[in-house]
Amino acid sequence: MYPKQKIVSTEMTAILSTLWIFVLFNLIFRDIHEFFRAGLVEEIITGVVNGTQVTEGVMLFGAIIVEVPIVMVLLSRILNYRINRWANIIIGAVMIALVIGMGQKDLDDLFFATVEVIALSVDAVLGLSILHLLEDKESAIAKVYKMLKPGGIFVTSTMCMGDAFKWFKLIAPIGKALGFFPLVRIFTTQHLIASLIDAGFAIDYQWQPSKDKAIFIVAKKPG
Repeated sequence: MYPKQKIVSTEMTAILSTLWIFVLFNLIFRDIHEFFRAGLVEEIITGVVNGTQVTEGVMLFGAIIVEVPIVMVLLSRILNYRINRWANIIIGAVMIALVIGMGQKDLDDLFFATVEVIALSVDAVLGLSILHLLEDKESAIAKVYKMLKPGGIFVTSTMCMGDAFKWFKLIAPIGKALGFFPLVRIFTTQHLIASLIDAGFAIDYQWQPSKDKAIFIVAKKPG
């Protein structure tokens, strides 16, 4: 048995975890960068920063904001797919609200906040070297399309063996029956693109170095 679903899940958890690391670095460096603002050190000494009295409650609130992406780096790796998806959607939305709600006092604050909001808003599914191993790739593509919000993207790298290895279609069933090969679907690049378009996607970008190499496609859900 070949863990196809586990392959897709592992790729997605890696992307989600990496995005949370990216957000965390932006939060940290936003605060570090603020130390170069004239007068900040004096404000810290007085205990009033940007007009806000620095109390134990304020310090705790700041610690929680930083701790959220730290925890999500871990949870994005270990939660099962369904819980993981909803946790990232809900907590991502809460973090966006917090970043915007904290306000931006100057241009660098606005810059870091914008980057954080964009990272927290990313809606993408990655499927590398998986579609040709699925029993029904059309159903999988339709499921991805349903998952994505309008404007979301599906990034896939797929070996379309029908372009340069048509002969493999003859030996694949034998190899699978003997346990040497996993299930391998033979289709062409044009067939794959047609499947994506039929599901509702628009092809945003495609690249294939040669017919005997995998094709890289970025498909976008209109909206």
